[in-house]
Amino acid sequence: MQLRQFASRDELESSVERALREAWSAAGDPPIGLMLTGGRTPLGVYQRLSRSPLPVPPAPRWIVLSDERWVPPDSPQHNLSQLQPLLASCEIAPEHRLSVDTRLTVEQAEQRFCDQLDDFFARGGRLRWALLGLGADGHVAGLFSTADVQHPAAALRVQRADGLPGISVGAGVLRRAEQVILMVCGADKQRAIQQLLETPAQIPAGQVFADHSHAAIWYCPHD
Repeated sequence: MQLRQFASRDELESSVERALREAWSAAGDPPIGLMLTGGRTPLGVYQRLSRSPLPVPPAPRWIVLSDERWVPPDSPQHNLSQLQPLLASCEIAPEHRLSVDTRLTVEQAEQRFCDQLDDFFARGGRLRWALLGLGADGHVAGLFSTADVQHPAAALRVQRADGLPGISVGAGVLRRAEQVILMVCGADKQRAIQQLLETPAQIPAGQVFADHSHAAIWYCPHD
């Protein structure tokens, strides 16, 4: 896995924005998906994109949300809600948004998300690009343990480190991403980055991506 370091958060966000725009505009037969993560780290990128909307792509795009906290849709912790300005600006059709519906029961939402993902890939879907984060504990998306990583389904319920339940895409889905950027900010993430580079089997992110040929860490030490 490659490590690319940035001198400022602005430089990191600008570079991630350019990479997402390139992935969005690349040619290819549909269905083509881009995976986005929630949380605080990528919010600046999403705000930049919503102010200067993505162009009409050469073919329809699907947006796949990597994971969701089990909170109401109007909660500030709800990942999909954080993405709404971006989704509205680029006019992603509702049926092209693969995400967790927390208005359902957790069992129903898990099954629905799993079915959406399975159907996307069954129709020849390609996960062209993924923007993910890296937790200080080494988690990625909503995968917090080896057991989570080993779960065979396309989506699964997880117990998050913050005490909230959640639903995440499975490791098999993450590995299908053709290009992966782990966007990481803050000095508290240095140990997780070192583990990911040197002893990847010790943390979930490494267990998922250690052998991925097109996964990279884009890191700014300033939070």
